[in-house]
Amino acid sequence: FLSVSFFNFAQNAGKSLNFDGSNDYVSIDTNFNISGGMSVELWFKTTTSTPSALFGQSKLLPTVNPGSFVPTIAITSSGKLRAEYWTGALGDITTSFSVNDGKWHHVAFTTSVDTQTLYVDGVKIGSRAGSLLQNWWHYTQIGTGYDGGTRLGGSGAWRYAAADIDEVRVWDTILPEATVRDWMYRSLNPAHPYYSSLRGYYKFNEGTGSTSYDSSTYKFDGSMKNFGSAPWSASYVPMISIPTLFKNNTAAVWPAKSSNSSSVMSISSGISGSTYVVFGHNNNPLNYNTVDKPSFIQKRLSRSWRVEKEGSVTADFVFDYALLDTTGFNSYKLLISSDTSFSNASIKDGVKTGYKKIKFSNVTVQDSFYYTIGAYDFQKPTVKLKSFDKIKAFRAEISGEVVDDGGKYTIRGICWSTTSSPDTSLSTKIISGSGNGVFKVNISNLSANTTYHVRAFAYNAMGLSYSNDTTFTTPSATLPSVQTIGLLNLYVDSVLCAAKITSDGNDDLTQCGLCWSVNPNPTVSLSSKVILGNDTGTYLSIIKNLNRGTKYYIRAFATNSIGTSYGGDSTFITAGPPEVVINNINSIGYYTANVESEITNSGQKPILEKGICWSTQPNPRLKTAAHKAFGSGMGKYSLNMTNLNANTLYYVSAYAINMVDTAYSIDSTFKTLKTKPPTVITSGINNITDKSALGGGNVTNDGGAEILYKGVCWSKNANPDVSLSTKTMDGKNLGAFTSVITGLSKGTTYHVRAYAINAYDTAYGGDTVFKTLDAAKVMTDSVTNISGSSATCGGTVTDDGGSYILRRGVCWAVFHDPAITNSSFTTDGFGKGHFTSTLSFLLPATTYYVRAYAINSTDTSYGNEVSFKTPSAPVVTTAAVTSVTGVSAVCGGNVVSGENVNARGVVWSKYPNPTIGLPTKTNDGSGPGVFSSNITNLTRNTKYYVRAYATNSIGTSYGNELSFTTADKATVVTKDPIIKNHGEVECGGNVVSDGGMEVTRRGVCWDTLPNPAVGLNSTDEGIGTGNFVSLLKGLNVDTEYFIRAYAINGVDTAYGEVKNFTITPPFAATGTSANITYTEADIYGTINARGQWTDIRFEYGLTPAYGNSVPGNPSSSSAQTSENINAHITGLTHNTTYHYRIIAENNHGISYGADSVFTTPFNSSIDGLNDHNYFIIRQDGRQITIIPLNNSDENYTLTLFDLLGNQLFSLNSAEKFSFIPDVPEALYILRISQKDKTFQFKLLIGN
Repeated sequence: FLSVSFFNFAQNAGKSLNFDGSNDYVSIDTNFNISGGMSVELWFKTTTSTPSALFGQSKLLPTVNPGSFVPTIAITSSGKLRAEYWTGALGDITTSFSVNDGKWHHVAFTTSVDTQTLYVDGVKIGSRAGSLLQNWWHYTQIGTGYDGGTRLGGSGAWRYAAADIDEVRVWDTILPEATVRDWMYRSLNPAHPYYSSLRGYYKFNEGTGSTSYDSSTYKFDGSMKNFGSAPWSASYVPMISIPTLFKNNTAAVWPAKSSNSSSVMSISSGISGSTYVVFGHNNNPLNYNTVDKPSFIQKRLSRSWRVEKEGSVTADFVFDYALLDTTGFNSYKLLISSDTSFSNASIKDGVKTGYKKIKFSNVTVQDSFYYTIGAYDFQKPTVKLKSFDKIKAFRAEISGEVVDDGGKYTIRGICWSTTSSPDTSLSTKIISGSGNGVFKVNISNLSANTTYHVRAFAYNAMGLSYSNDTTFTTPSATLPSVQTIGLLNLYVDSVLCAAKITSDGNDDLTQCGLCWSVNPNPTVSLSSKVILGNDTGTYLSIIKNLNRGTKYYIRAFATNSIGTSYGGDSTFITAGPPEVVINNINSIGYYTANVESEITNSGQKPILEKGICWSTQPNPRLKTAAHKAFGSGMGKYSLNMTNLNANTLYYVSAYAINMVDTAYSIDSTFKTLKTKPPTVITSGINNITDKSALGGGNVTNDGGAEILYKGVCWSKNANPDVSLSTKTMDGKNLGAFTSVITGLSKGTTYHVRAYAINAYDTAYGGDTVFKTLDAAKVMTDSVTNISGSSATCGGTVTDDGGSYILRRGVCWAVFHDPAITNSSFTTDGFGKGHFTSTLSFLLPATTYYVRAYAINSTDTSYGNEVSFKTPSAPVVTTAAVTSVTGVSAVCGGNVVSGENVNARGVVWSKYPNPTIGLPTKTNDGSGPGVFSSNITNLTRNTKYYVRAYATNSIGTSYGNELSFTTADKATVVTKDPIIKNHGEVECGGNVVSDGGMEVTRRGVCWDTLPNPAVGLNSTDEGIGTGNFVSLLKGLNVDTEYFIRAYAINGVDTAYGEVKNFTITPPFAATGTSANITYTEADIYGTINARGQWTDIRFEYGLTPAYGNSVPGNPSSSSAQTSENINAHITGLTHNTTYHYRIIAENNHGISYGADSVFTTPFNSSIDGLNDHNYFIIRQDGRQITIIPLNNSDENYTLTLFDLLGNQLFSLNSAEKFSFIPDVPEALYILRISQKDKTFQFKLLIGN
């Protein structure tokens, strides 16, 4: 057999239905009209330990307690599978193993007249006695069933399945075990041997909706109850889809079943997940094919298998050849082909395992490929030269392959020569292992520019084989080709460099690498090199222990037997400390100086920080002196030094830092000026207006010389000095002073410094900044909440101009640039910040212009101008009402005009003039134009008033009012049932009103229970209103039926009143006979008319076909009790047996009494008379001649009796007939019978 192992894969599957175990199920309102044996099949997957019914049969629908019934197929609380068709008594078949392992399982459950049988995964579990008790099976469920006791674990209840279910099939027959096993992996089609007995087939591939469609011809569709929005999921049930030719003895392997077989092939695996494999064979005989096969295979099996899979799969195949003729064969191969010819099949070796079995391990299963077995006797191996893998000037690498070892131990290798057809007698050969498969040899000591002949060889005990002679030519050897890629990364004392060897010169390299020096063109003779390999390619290397800040030369090199090649020189400089200098020291004052510096060399690494250090001591450094940092990067930078001491010598050094080190410039020195200026402090600025301010200062030290002038100087620029004309002169002594600053511009920023001048220098106080007062700055908001008479605006005072905001608000007018002097305005507080204003007393449909304003002590300011237009009231019309149902309608409207319509829709009520104050309205967007509205939640058969509305800031306008009346269910009257001919019932109804919606179906429904509903027992008598007639046939007698008319429209199903009737046919029993004479008799019987007017008669005749009738006495009755009936019949023939029976017939039916007989006595006194209307009888001695006269082709019967009534002989004829009776001389009776006539004659035979 054939076994397969599987792995994960990309999945592609159909759908299954997921049942959540809570309350969802598929309801099928039928018992599938099962007439005899029955079978149910399905696939399921579950992990639940909660009792779960997979398939149920019941008398009542779910949610109703049906009593003590049991689900047909279910999972118990212990995870086992339980099956039971209800027989009226408890009994089941339960697996000994659990099936809640999260893997797909197949179940088939059959029942015959007296036996139930369960199969799981194609294996018979067991059988039990008992047949399905069908009189309680009215409904079918998938995914639930009622457990009337504790059979599944727990108490009685509806058990809902927590499982995936797929491929549910219901059959009106008993499926044999072989059919179950062969078709459990296949979608059903007419090729199934029992396809005509399929009653229901549910694939669950819908993916949407609430109906599970029946794929059988019966279309018993199921209704999906209580499912969520997406109960379908990918199904990995192992269903085969291979061509019909290969659907023989189908099998599958999936996670729940690790091994399976098809004929003499089997597949086994530790499969998991959603993986599966399905397979079947072409049903060819187990003989051999010598045509479609690989050339080295003697024969192959005519039978082949096709395999399909889900995912990437490997497997073990096992072949059982015990049934095959193995004469002359000692080896078998697995042949794998993409087509059925197998001419180009790949092969797989196997090993013998067990009795006449071969195992082919780890076969990579290919989807839709074909598999069979090839066979042959021991033979020479088959070998081929596979490839020239590498050809160099003095060496070659060559691969060969032993395609087949001929079933014997095989040695293999390569032989070569400069002449054709080299063989193993030469010394130029290499042996490379044994067995089947690819092998490789390395041939050395070749000559350059030489052509060689090569053959692969293999030999075993059966002989030596060679491949075809193939040649190759060695190339010339040259120097290698090499490139220096150079510097890739630079570190402190190392670098990352690369070399690329592009060609080995057709010769093996002995070494390749990098060499370097502080001088150009380094060579491999230096110790400063690194060996990186001996083949072509790109090599990386970190060169370490280099000197900092040093320039190096580096070259790639490669060496073969011809010599050494070099790449071009590449240079780099290793990283070192940066270099920094002080270019100049200038602007030296009493307390200040300016130092200019520059980074002249980064040291091959980024500058992390730069700056200047200074001190009154030599060699100022970062840790010992004051310093100032200036960030990172190259370039020039300068420091304006302040707060120095006068008449002092300073040492200055610039510094720069990279990742290597911190570098300093050579010390520079300077000395501050010797004379000391006065000391003056600038006072604060106050009394600021838009044109002036009050300042001043305080001369605290005259610097050792008389103060000549003091005051303040100002400018729009920083650090004003006394060279400007904008200054005051406020005395000559020490101490505080006040200065009046005038001639200023409003809203302007000024710098002020106090100054003091002595004989040696001018001193300044600190730079004080102030701003003159300005008009405020204000922004106007957008206009919102626009109505016909008001709107909302406002603004934001972003700057008070330096003085308090006295008033703020907005002003508006119908012209541009409104101002508070010529327009309407609001007053909305004071100060900075945002404010909101309400514009009132506006006119509708008018354009207004608005500006925010703000007033401070300086001026009145206005914001930007905005405009808006007040709206007008909307105009709306109401659209016609359409699509009226019992609970909804469609209306709408058209907003013809009106600005800023923010709501629109329709409003409705049971009373006229509805308004939007009611909750019964729609909101259908905003703006002008046509809109549609869905009116819902209506009460059926109710008059409503509706009108469209539109709302803007002016108010709400309404369209014209319309009215409509919702539909109701139809009104239908049930007609009295009339029992007509032989139990047929004429009934019907009258659809008096359609309720406002078209009646789409009407008819009658009936049941043996009160209040029948449309369902299994109903007629369909068309559409519309008016009278209709239904004729019911095939009803059971003596059964009370309930019937009512129905009519369906878009609102509901309406029913007429319930009528009832019972078909009660009469009773009839044939009685005795009496008063029998030669020609007359009385016959008797008993009837019961059961209250119906009944005709009564007797039938009689020579046979049970009768042919004659006579009314009974009485001939009719309507009594409800038994009555004795008699009849007198005449015109009989003597010595004749007559059949008779009584018949009672009315509209409810006809009843027949049993057949009974009587015989008239023999009349030996009958005179012989010729009836010249029918026959002439002539007698000539003993010869008798019968001549018919009625020109009829009908037979007549001639019978001869003696006078005691004993029949002597009888014959049939249709023509003239003569005979000589072989009887003694005597007097006899001759009887002639034809159809319903009988004639008798006395006949004297003899003298």
